[in-house]
Amino acid sequence: MMKRIALALSLAILLASIGLGIAQAVDCTVVYCLYLPVVIKSGSSSPPGVYVLPNHSYFVDSINYLHIVGEVQNNTPNNLRFVKITANLFNSSGQLVANDFTYTWLNVLPANATTCFEILLSQPTGWSTYQFESPTYSASSQGLPNLTVLNTSGSYNQTFGWYEVIGQVRNDNGTRVEYVQPVGTLYNASNTVIGCDFTFVNSTHLDPNQTSSFTMTFTGRNYSDVASFRLQVDGTPQ
Repeated sequence: MMKRIALALSLAILLASIGLGIAQAVDCTVVYCLYLPVVIKSGSSSPPGVYVLPNHSYFVDSINYLHIVGEVQNNTPNNLRFVKITANLFNSSGQLVANDFTYTWLNVLPANATTCFEILLSQPTGWSTYQFESPTYSASSQGLPNLTVLNTSGSYNQTFGWYEVIGQVRNDNGTRVEYVQPVGTLYNASNTVIGCDFTFVNSTHLDPNQTSSFTMTFTGRNYSDVASFRLQVDGTPQ
């Protein structure tokens, strides 16, 4: 009987230790950050909540500005607004040397969806790693307007190293949508985010069934490693 009690206590301590280990996040580096959930539901491929995905990256442009680009996932049943991503930068001794934040270009992040972000700041002296705080946000009853992206293509400019995405947006919303805003994400062959930007369609606003084109130009680094791109579109329904 005593052996069974001792065995049960040992098993409980072991499970508690494992649980504590799962709850801790692996340290972020400049190229990778992995967050482990406390509980993973059977059959679920992603943990619940709102979090930065591990496919982020950074680059420094010609005027010494640091760009941190990545994706945030909304793995909740709610649409979200004001999704804020904060990055803390540390030197090799673990001392905080800078911090900055951004909001997603996509004004509404639907339930179970992802979108890109870019944090831009003057490159801090002596930084070596960055870490993300948990994103903050507000729940929203509003969804994305019914806008359709058409005729898209991407091209690399060998002269300047830029990457350009062109396309059209059609308003299928049934009402006028103002400030129609395509948002673009660039990926390399490893599915790492290497660019995030936005623009407006050339007409700025779209009446029902109206179509307008756009051009989105990614600069700041050489984009010869672009393997694919993704487009999302937002706007303000009237």
